[in-house]
Amino acid sequence: MDDFLSRPGTERPWTAGVNERGFDLVVPFDWRGRSFDVVGGLWRPGVKEHFGRLLPVGGTEDRRVHLGRLSIDGTGGVTFTPAVQTEDAKWTGDAAFAVAAASLRQDAAADPHSVKVLTCWLLREQPDPAVRAFVHLVDPDTGKEVCQPHEEREDAELTAYMADRHLGLRDDSILVQPPPAAYFHAEMAQQIWPQAPVFIESAHYGGSAQRGCWGDGSGFLQAIEDYHGSYASIHWWPEEFLAKNRELVRQINLRIGYRFRLLEATFPESLTLGTPLKVRWTWQNAGVAPPYADYFPAVTLKDRDGGLVAVCVDEATNLRTLRVALRDPAPRTFAREFALPFQLASGAYEMFVSVGDRLGRPMVALPLDNSDGARRYRVGRLHVTGESG
Repeated sequence: MDDFLSRPGTERPWTAGVNERGFDLVVPFDWRGRSFDVVGGLWRPGVKEHFGRLLPVGGTEDRRVHLGRLSIDGTGGVTFTPAVQTEDAKWTGDAAFAVAAASLRQDAAADPHSVKVLTCWLLREQPDPAVRAFVHLVDPDTGKEVCQPHEEREDAELTAYMADRHLGLRDDSILVQPPPAAYFHAEMAQQIWPQAPVFIESAHYGGSAQRGCWGDGSGFLQAIEDYHGSYASIHWWPEEFLAKNRELVRQINLRIGYRFRLLEATFPESLTLGTPLKVRWTWQNAGVAPPYADYFPAVTLKDRDGGLVAVCVDEATNLRTLRVALRDPAPRTFAREFALPFQLASGAYEMFVSVGDRLGRPMVALPLDNSDGARRYRVGRLHVTGESG
């Protein structure tokens, strides 16, 4: 569980000097093309007059510190322009703290929808343990607060320990809160998914929708992409959920787990017995995760009665090794030569492509037409000439 890997580190004592805190948010699709001012400060729960600084200030003026500007372009790319740097940190008057730095951490390739706002606070002395850091995003045009990112801290050592032992990860209750707080631990998942599957579960759909957290459900799709999820489950009556989220389910099915795509396959229209069958094919994994088993492409020849007369497995091409990338997954092209059975009779054979184990047993459905009902897909016809020995 993701909570097991994060809860041990959520409470951190303050110390005199430099203190770091991180705040997570998920960038909703409707934020594209917008910018926000990032402001923050320190506060004691229940003491409003300490808003923005530790010492009592009286009045209601906004004493939050401007940390920088967060901008999202039309493709979802995020940039952050900090307002303060470490060397600029200094105390003013009777202030008990100063902002030492603010920055943004994001892996646009691995988890593009998630960002972590990093803040660094310089304290004169160790404050009350109840003191908390906060960060707000503010619309620069209206001055209205847009959201309050949550402070999160993953236990890096414990996460690495689990990842080294190939444990999978599960994160429940996605969208129990509205975006940009749809989920928090996509960064943690990056150590897990390359070796073991990630499970994603939604919040109770009815309650989430009633509270205005679900929206169009795109946050659930974003979680599957950011976490590189292999499995997703829902909390609700399936018929109702599907009726209200059919398009979302369709989009998820095109992304979740692995999705092998045969982009191109070339082979001769005819050959003479005794000569190899030369196949050149280009494969891509269009999903968000690898398979966690070995899979190999194969060519099958069928006679006029539908009988299998040859099964040729490309054991040198393990589709498990295809690169996983959320944006522009790079395809790979392989060229193979297969020896056909020496007793094969001359004639016309239907050629099928499949993906399965080393024995040629089809095990994976492909997004192709012309299936034979057994996960083999017709790609053409091969004419064989000559006499069998």
